[in-house]
Amino acid sequence: MLALASPPGLFPGAEFLVFVALAGVMKTTQVERGWKLAMYLAGFVYYAIIAYSTIYIPVPGYYAIPVIGGFWFVAVGAIVRLGERRLGKTATPVIFALTWVLYEWFKGHVPVIPYPHAQAAHALYEWPTLLRPVRFVGEPGMNFIVAYFAAAGIAFVERTCRVQIVAATIGWLVLVLPPSTLEPDGLPLRVRSVQTGVRTYKDQTDHVRLDTAREFLAHYRKLAHGEPRPDLCVWPEGAVPGYLVKGEESAGIRVIFTAIEDGASQLVGAGFVDTRAAIREPTAPRWNAAVLFSPSGKYLGRHEKHELVPLGEELPIAGFLSEKTYRKFLDWMSQVTGGLVPNLRRGRDLPIPRLPDGRGVGAPLCFENAFPDRFAKMANDGASLFCVLSNEGWYRLGTTLDQMLAMTVFRALETGRPVLRSTRDGWTAWVDGEGRIVEVLPLIAPGRLDALVQPVRGARLAMGWGPRLPWIALALVAMLIALGRWPGKPDSQPHGRKLGG
Repeated sequence: MLALASPPGLFPGAEFLVFVALAGVMKTTQVERGWKLAMYLAGFVYYAIIAYSTIYIPVPGYYAIPVIGGFWFVAVGAIVRLGERRLGKTATPVIFALTWVLYEWFKGHVPVIPYPHAQAAHALYEWPTLLRPVRFVGEPGMNFIVAYFAAAGIAFVERTCRVQIVAATIGWLVLVLPPSTLEPDGLPLRVRSVQTGVRTYKDQTDHVRLDTAREFLAHYRKLAHGEPRPDLCVWPEGAVPGYLVKGEESAGIRVIFTAIEDGASQLVGAGFVDTRAAIREPTAPRWNAAVLFSPSGKYLGRHEKHELVPLGEELPIAGFLSEKTYRKFLDWMSQVTGGLVPNLRRGRDLPIPRLPDGRGVGAPLCFENAFPDRFAKMANDGASLFCVLSNEGWYRLGTTLDQMLAMTVFRALETGRPVLRSTRDGWTAWVDGEGRIVEVLPLIAPGRLDALVQPVRGARLAMGWGPRLPWIALALVAMLIALGRWPGKPDSQPHGRKLGG
């Protein structure tokens, strides 16, 4: 049921199965015998379903996700059982919700193999009104609310504590009601998000195939032109074919995009290498970036990609080896795989790119869409809107695309900024600052999405508190279990007649 509820949801209304599913997970933790096996199998099957889109990333990646995911579920069960034993059944809903926050956060930030997809709260991504608490408590806080509501429902049915479902409902409503307090940052901006429809892999025969420079320019010019004329045109990750040499990016992109003659500022996804010789070396370090330049071709800044896809773009061992040793390992791997190696490197932390009028544009790339702290940092550094540049062709149109769109909804709610997605084959979308999905382009087909967006300035509580909530949850769980005290905890003395006088 948890898999069925995850984006995109198997049928209308399936998203609300998340509450039944979480209640079932909590009850499974209370099984006296065989709970470890039950939890492991539940986690394994759940991840095997929701992660199937990643099967096209190197094969070990897909199989590792459900194998590891089963252990995450067992860890959830162990903590909940320990909390119930120490605090009593009345505390179980709170312990379960706090533990679920820790689980979702840990799997999304575990070193070298993060998997932030398909969190429980993501199931409600098409219900922005219900998700309005995200503005204050962020993604972790919304996971707590959803898990606590489900667990409190079980406590109500079992009559162990009926007041908690009332508290969960009132708390949710209180966080839904307050209006937004962010201020407009200048006049509205016309943004054109382009979906190129260009294939990523040779076997994608239903995508656009561009074999010559003439075909490339004709295709891009057709997508860029059209009324009303935009102030900013956004192109997906990898829009520039091949790799450019660092330091020459302005000239290289100007040659391509001034030929399109759109007359707007351009935000373009491109790849870079250090030297011209490195272009021909399959294991040479490469960086992905989003480059912003003015209508005249003036370089205005760039964002370099920080969060890399494990196995797909970077090997988990990269953080433990020196650059020289890692390069040697990639050379060996290139010989084994015929040149197929994950050779991207993490980019530098650069200033926010700014439009000619001075307004900042957050330009996260692909996988960075999944990380709230990355968006919060950009917003605090001056980004008044976000443009996500992505190439998700390796998911082959699977459900992971919907999970990425769901995460975009959360990033918009956390920061209050409109978010425009520009991808090769989908989902290219416009999400406003209140988390509403305003428009989405069809998958695969080339097209453009024109949006009149209002950049904003200011900070929401989620930008500061959201990333800290998992640490608060960890401290609360540790403190409660260590103290072993909870209001209404039943006497630990066994029932039955007293012995002796």
